[in-house]
Amino acid sequence: MDNIISQFNKVCLCESCYTRVDPEDQFCNHCGYPLKGTEDEKRNFKPIFTDPTLNRRDYDKRLQNAANTLYYLTGVFVLSGIIVFFQTRNGPDGLDEILASIFLGMIFLALGGYTHKKPLASVMSGLALYIIIQILNIIADPESFISPITLVIKIVIIGFLIKGVRSAIEIEKIKKENNLK
Repeated sequence: MDNIISQFNKVCLCESCYTRVDPEDQFCNHCGYPLKGTEDEKRNFKPIFTDPTLNRRDYDKRLQNAANTLYYLTGVFVLSGIIVFFQTRNGPDGLDEILASIFLGMIFLALGGYTHKKPLASVMSGLALYIIIQILNIIADPESFISPITLVIKIVIIGFLIKGVRSAIEIEKIKKENNLK
């Protein structure tokens, strides 16, 4: 019994991926975590993919696709705000439109930057925000939703966001399969 307990006490787990490691190892064989590194090294650690089935380029591409979805929406909002501003610059709502568009663009820009930490949360937040904006626009001006051109643009944007969500879901799946944080 004492032999089993002493062997159990010798079992060590990696603090990053919880894979079994040998107490004498300097680094985790699965993710590369610095087992005997300094606190700064441990805090700044980024996992190394050692699973041969994981393609790092594919992972990075999906992550960039999710972020680009939100970056493109930043451009769409700023560009649409500028267009509306020049169409209504003599009217009372011109400045309000461009300020609202720039504010929304900044939100989507921030979500795009946060995608590298929390891809699914960022893209889902962007999708939810876009849908809420469209609902508020329908309430404020129902006739603008009926316009065929704007309807097509809105459908394309929602489709693009759904593609970003799919990329983010795949990223989360890869992280889970490879015990990545």
